[in-house]
Amino acid sequence: MYDSKDYLIDGEIMKVYFNNIKSFIEFHKEIGKEDYMDYEDIKKYSDDELLELFKKRIGLDDFYKIPLADRAKLIKDIYQETGASIRDLNRGLGIGRSIIERVVRI
Repeated sequence: MYDSKDYLIDGEIMKVYFNNIKSFIEFHKEIGKEDYMDYEDIKKYSDDELLELFKKRIGLDDFYKIPLADRAKLIKDIYQETGASIRDLNRGLGIGRSIIERVVRI
């Protein structure tokens, strides 16, 4: 394993962790299950996908007929579920940005 050439890693240290080259290779082929930085892929919704999601919940015509509190809850739920930005919701749903900002901050 150690061939007396200058390397950044001391071969003697590696011998403590691995018995032979085979165990070293097997170790590096293993797929880890750790989430080191708690990174999760976030789905990016297009404007059309946001509008489709919105329409599944309630039609655009019906949206303006329901009470303000229900409208606010609907917008906030979509915001939290999708992780879309306020601008994305503004563009995708056609609802004013200031309205979405007020709802999200509640």
